[in-house]
Amino acid sequence: MSEKLNFPLPYDYSKDELNVYTFSTVSGVKYIAYFIEINYFETSKAYSFSFEKEGEGGRKTHDKRVAATIISIIKDFFMKNSDSLIYTCDNTDNRHQARKIVFNRWFKSHSKEEFIIHDKEKDNLLMSIIVENNNPLVKLIIEEFNDFFSLLE
Repeated sequence: MSEKLNFPLPYDYSKDELNVYTFSTVSGVKYIAYFIEINYFETSKAYSFSFEKEGEGGRKTHDKRVAATIISIIKDFFMKNSDSLIYTCDNTDNRHQARKIVFNRWFKSHSKEEFIIHDKEKDNLLMSIIVENNNPLVKLIIEEFNDFFSLLE
């Protein structure tokens, strides 16, 4: 007997030539997600990943399809890039711990352990690196990330 997974479908999204993804929810909230190449490591390229609401539109609701869409966008990115992603939790409103917990929960429930997420924390700075499990340089990438993070103030 096969077990049916009950994951929500991601929203349809579009992508431009600059790796900027956009999607809108059923409640009218528009999101953007983007990747910016950064040159922190010698081992491989890395990208900074961010996503945010665009403007003030839509009503605030808990929408499980947002998580599915963000994970789908990240998987799409990794299909074309074998590099790593760095994700920094916004700390401007002191909700960075909650953001880290939610983001890691999204990965755990939607990615079937395809990725390694390595978290680092210093003062109010929460930063994670995301690497595919099958990346042959995963240990070196995480080492370089740890070295880089130790230089941050």
